[in-house]
Amino acid sequence: MQIRNACSTRTLTKSDEGVNVLERRMAMLDLGLCAIQSDHSKAYQEVKRRCMSCIFREACALDLKRDPYNPVWESYCPNAAVLFGFTEAWWPTR
Repeated sequence: MQIRNACSTRTLTKSDEGVNVLERRMAMLDLGLCAIQSDHSKAYQEVKRRCMSCIFREACALDLKRDPYNPVWESYCPNAAVLFGFTEAWWPTR
């Protein structure tokens, strides 16, 4: 899956793996990463922190590879509610 709305074109490293999962999930939800980072920076940092320490990161990455639109991730993702909140806030402004 290619990230259409990434803020930079930098090459991701192994240490970026957790952030990459979050960016891919946000792209799946059609969220503007740059806009979220600037408009909701504190909330985004908290989402990023939770994602990086999440025990389900491997499952999330696998789910994104298999079928990114399968809603199973919503059952285990500690950021699901916040990401959907971003979606609700994001869509009216597009």
